[in-house]
Amino acid sequence: MPGVPQNSWVVCSVLHQLLRHQRATSLKLFSGILCRGEDKQGELLASFELMLKDGEELPMLPPTRGEHYMVPFGVRPLLQRTRIEVLCWGVRNMATFELQSVTRPSIEFECGGERVTSPIMTNLRLNPNFDKPHLVFDVELPKEELYMPPLTLRVVDHRAFGNKPVVATAVVNDLHQYTVEPRATRRKRKGKKTTLILRDSVPATLLPSLDSKSTKDKVLLQADQGFPRPTLNHHQASVEPGTVDTEIDWWAKYYVSCGQADRAGAYFTKGYEKLEVLMGPLEDETAFSGFKDLVDTVPLVRGRGDQAQNAGEFKGTFRVYPLSTEDPEELPLILAGFPSPERQEVTVRVYVVLGQDLAPKDAGGSSDPYVVVKLGKTTKTSKDNYRPNTINPLFGEVFEVSGTLPIHKDLVVQVWDRDLITSDDLIGETTIDLENRFLTRHRATVGLPLQYHVSGANMWRDMELPTEILTKGARLRNLEGPIWHAQPLSLTLAGDTYSLTDFELEDKVRPPTLGDSRERLALYVLHKALPLVPEHVENRVLMHPAHPGLPQGQLKLWIDLFPASSQPLPPPVDITPRQAHKYMLRVVVYNVYEAPLQETSFIGGEMMSDVYVKGWLQGTSNVQKTDIHHRCLDGEANFNWRLVYNLEMLEAEQVMIVEHKEHPWSLHTTQQRRPPQLTLQLWDSDLIASDDYLSETTLDLCRLPKPARSVRGVGPSQVPQMMGDGDANSVAITMLDDHTNSINLFEAKRVNGFFPFTRVVEGRTEIAGKIELELEVISEKDAKLRPAGQGRDEPNMNPKLPEPNRPATSFLWITSPWKSFRHVIWKNYKWYCITLVVLVLLFLFLFLFLYSLPGATIDYLIGVD
Repeated sequence: MPGVPQNSWVVCSVLHQLLRHQRATSLKLFSGILCRGEDKQGELLASFELMLKDGEELPMLPPTRGEHYMVPFGVRPLLQRTRIEVLCWGVRNMATFELQSVTRPSIEFECGGERVTSPIMTNLRLNPNFDKPHLVFDVELPKEELYMPPLTLRVVDHRAFGNKPVVATAVVNDLHQYTVEPRATRRKRKGKKTTLILRDSVPATLLPSLDSKSTKDKVLLQADQGFPRPTLNHHQASVEPGTVDTEIDWWAKYYVSCGQADRAGAYFTKGYEKLEVLMGPLEDETAFSGFKDLVDTVPLVRGRGDQAQNAGEFKGTFRVYPLSTEDPEELPLILAGFPSPERQEVTVRVYVVLGQDLAPKDAGGSSDPYVVVKLGKTTKTSKDNYRPNTINPLFGEVFEVSGTLPIHKDLVVQVWDRDLITSDDLIGETTIDLENRFLTRHRATVGLPLQYHVSGANMWRDMELPTEILTKGARLRNLEGPIWHAQPLSLTLAGDTYSLTDFELEDKVRPPTLGDSRERLALYVLHKALPLVPEHVENRVLMHPAHPGLPQGQLKLWIDLFPASSQPLPPPVDITPRQAHKYMLRVVVYNVYEAPLQETSFIGGEMMSDVYVKGWLQGTSNVQKTDIHHRCLDGEANFNWRLVYNLEMLEAEQVMIVEHKEHPWSLHTTQQRRPPQLTLQLWDSDLIASDDYLSETTLDLCRLPKPARSVRGVGPSQVPQMMGDGDANSVAITMLDDHTNSINLFEAKRVNGFFPFTRVVEGRTEIAGKIELELEVISEKDAKLRPAGQGRDEPNMNPKLPEPNRPATSFLWITSPWKSFRHVIWKNYKWYCITLVVLVLLFLFLFLFLYSLPGATIDYLIGVD
């Protein structure tokens, strides 16, 4: 076959004819792909027949044409006159040919032996679009779409001295995907004749990418008077109370949409809407078909087989449909409504939300990522605001760049790793085709939110109001309307009537920032009736040119695309990452009751413990201890000791920011988000051996169990894992499923009462001590106004902590020998001590008597006075 490389093969099925005098009346055509190894080399359309040779005469051969047999009519596909419309929009990213740039290309289209050639482009550098992109030619094609031959594209560059080299080619094998129903058949199926207005192009006012003052005036005339364009901001809201909900930010909207309502506060309960968080790129959504409704992208190559190289891209599309026998001279109308191919100045806002699972570039298994955005020759970077030591950075960056379509159609978003000494490393990049989004009828320029707000974090950010968008969308799709009705407020579009009560139920909570009811209704109808792009965050895979096919991480972002206009652009969405607020946590340990008695006194034999409390915020290294209550004999220990901790808190997400260095040689700290959990442990102090663990409690400061008002009130109700069968593997008492009985310390500011200490014994949780606490959290500013020292140090105030009233038996024996004798030895061995003293005195008397008796006897015998 011509054009097919040698040594190509395909696996075919053969019709095996066993009967001698019977022949198949119709043979099925076989369509197969010719391959060399695993590479596709072409396609084969053929039919095979295998007959048994048993000495009888074979059936007559088909007639010949020259040296070749003609294909029988039973095998040859039925042909019909078919029209192919080509929207030859332009070429992009053309590679040089013979060391010269391609400047004046034209494209030749061939299918079924028929050809059509586009006009010559004036200058590819100034405008890579063709001035007259609409081409039409008729060809005889098979009725069955599967048997359609491929469409071949040849790009010819018109150079000086009549040189016309073919600089690139492409083959559209699946031409049947562009097959549509002819207009005559469609009108017959609908059962009515419609007068069609012929036109060369759709007016610019019908395109979502272009603006026109006359169109706007017409929209407002039809819609009476719409709500004025939103101009409120947060500064005005401080003067006009109620226009902005300061507790709501964009991140609350994002977290609610991701299913993380615990990080969104009261966002959803106040009636605010969600946005779409896509699993992949926006163009991969099935509802939008890659934004190929107007133009498609066909890669151009140079060379054949393994030697083929990328030579550029063809922008355009095709429509294939059979010509009507009733009206064979029907004019081409399907692709006639194309927009103007002139250049368009645009402004692009790129909202980079966060990165996930980025490829590490540093030796420690992390990176210092930052974002670079490129459009044409414009480059914006956040190198000075990089995120240290992370592969899951939270960017929250907005980049605004300008360019000219279609010259600057590819928006490149890169993520780099910042290095201090060596050059920065590219982690990965993703490319977004702005032209397809700009031209599509799905209006991918600015995503439509579900609600119309005039202030706050969800303020309307489009240059056109919903009523304007609805009117243009209806005209673009030849829909009747919209027709507005005043009482009650409703509108009719394409025969369907919509009212505001259909979308806003009376018992549903509505945010205070909603705008005019007419705009709200128009926005609801846009989502209901037209397939437009909603407000979204897309997930794009980062790739590296040196590692094709190997993902380097993911990037969550979205873009807003604005055409050049005399009107000022709306303010960008504030997606700055939430900033942590500094707090001081003050924990006053008053008393401990029913502490486990761990040791036995070697003198008195009584059970005792040298009790102290150790506490820290989980994830931090600031571990503090109370003083020691020595010789706790009855389980009651007194402290009056203050533990002071500094923390940075994100109240909306109920997490605290913890910073630490992963390695001693690390230049930057690594941030972690952890729940604010306070761990308090009860220990028994030993002078020589290591201290003995007794029990502990872990309190989540955002979900504190209600403290008991007395020691007797402490029980299993404060320890969820003790309810039921009592099985447990943790001593934490804070992770309550029912948050209705919990206390948020950052809202209550101060909590005091009694909490249980717990421990796990043989897989069962038991209470092992009770602690009397006062928990207080104050801001950094209030901490300076109300100072308090650690322990009982100065300034000992807020509240003032006196020395604990400990019993006289509480002392360290090695530093208080007299107290040790009095309270330990004398108390337990008093009579033994008295007896010992008497015996010692008697022994001394007897010793002195016996010692002086011999001398006194001799003096007496010799008469010495």
